Amino acid sequence: PPHGEPSEAENASPNKRSNSTANDDADCNNNNNNNNSSSVVNHVTSGIHPAPNSEDGDLALARLLQQQERAMLMMYANPEDESEDDEDVDPNDDVALARRLQREEEREQRARLLALAGVAPPRAQQQQQQQEDAEGGEEEEEEEEEDQDLTNSDVVTKYKAAADITNKCLVTLLPKLVPGAKLIDLCKTVDDMMNAELAAIFKGKKLEKGIAFPCCLSLNNVVGHYCPADDDTVTLKAGDVAKVDFGCHIDGYIATQAHTHVVSDSAADGATPVPPVTGRVADAVACAQTCFDAAVRLIRPGKKTDEVDKVLAKIAEVYGCQIVEGVMTHQMKRFVIDGNKVIPNKPATDQRVDSQEIEAGEVYAVDIVVSTGEGRSRMIDERQTTVYKRALDMEYKLKMKAARAVFSDINKRFPALPFTTRYLEPPEGKASLIKLGMKELLDHELLYAYPVLYDKAEKDGECHVVQVKGTILLMPSGWSDRVTKVPPEMVAEAKSDKKVEDQEILDILATSIDNPKKKKDKKKKK
Repeated sequence: PPHGEPSEAENASPNKRSNSTANDDADCNNNNNNNNSSSVVNHVTSGIHPAPNSEDGDLALARLLQQQERAMLMMYANPEDESEDDEDVDPNDDVALARRLQREEEREQRARLLALAGVAPPRAQQQQQQQEDAEGGEEEEEEEEEDQDLTNSDVVTKYKAAADITNKCLVTLLPKLVPGAKLIDLCKTVDDMMNAELAAIFKGKKLEKGIAFPCCLSLNNVVGHYCPADDDTVTLKAGDVAKVDFGCHIDGYIATQAHTHVVSDSAADGATPVPPVTGRVADAVACAQTCFDAAVRLIRPGKKTDEVDKVLAKIAEVYGCQIVEGVMTHQMKRFVIDGNKVIPNKPATDQRVDSQEIEAGEVYAVDIVVSTGEGRSRMIDERQTTVYKRALDMEYKLKMKAARAVFSDINKRFPALPFTTRYLEPPEGKASLIKLGMKELLDHELLYAYPVLYDKAEKDGECHVVQVKGTILLMPSGWSDRVTKVPPEMVAEAKSDKKVEDQEILDILATSIDNPKKKKDKKKKK
């Protein structure tokens, strides 16, 4: 029977149980009370010999197997060497440390077996565990929080290392954004480079490293999340407004960024001057960059999360653009790309966001998306969606074998961060089974979808959507550090005939976010 459940033999009436079995039960109980596990095993394996033709043979055999299983569990439940773990171990004694680690692993294994069997651990072990939880639980939580805070220089180093990789990838990608280039090839280039760069750093350390957001390339009126499938045939053409969005993580510390590039025949390689942007596209580019610069200066310790959208609305009005609804700046934490503390760029009627105070030590993905259209994103074709994230608060017992295989792959390789279906291993080597398995996962809401969203033009005009996103560290010193950025020589000048004249906004834009000590140090080095 399953662990912890009575067998058919136990549920049988007493008069159907053999006398020898009852006597054996009494002997086993006495031996268990004496904690003599080895004698219990010997007795159970040799004391019952059901006759082949006996009416009670099947019941006796069932009890034999159950007693063997319980006896083995009692051996695990009463280890003789647990007391040795309480002794102090010399940190320089490698052998003693190895033995202690081995005992701890064995104890964990015993606990799992006992839990599966429904058998409670010994009272002494329970009391010891309760005492350890009471004394050390709070300290462990505090240490864990400290380890994940920007006060820890190692955490800052990991954020900046991840940011350096995204910066390198963007510099590599921009010269490739030329007419005729296939979107799928461009996205794979970024993803492959992120994986290669991640594999080359922090070698020898057991750190999780990987893609935090798959490369997406959204064109023109596409607001975001266009991550092409393997069979995608879309290519770039001159004049396309291409928004590239991606990110990676080191040990769960995420750096993500997005940049908008207007495709032209001139490659943005840093050597050749990037052609300036004009017309309504220039208005959108200038608007997005100005909104981003203002947001970075407003997202500071002591400020409120609802103090940003009003300034962004004023800037958008100057350039005749719309802040796209539904796009928000998210706080990021370890393995969390979209935290609960959010800063709405534009309040929406169907979204209620509580005002919260921004604190030092937090990390934000400042995300600005503006449009020359309506500024209302909508999904047109659900089949275009290829980016998903595990919904950790949902559970369901999957019925299909393909769904279980896909779900197992997701839980193993992408347990918390977004992924694209291109990354998944086909069950039984058949790509068609991925779609089949994904359907059951989505039907039971085990995944969050990142749908491809579109905006539309007002009054049959053109619609250009521009995005600027960067990772900002709010350092404990009170200064901000933008760790993801694009080299100025690779950014096109936006020749817009509009400019901000509001003194309040100009004062905000004139505020420095850099630590003045860093500037002094740079001058000294020069």
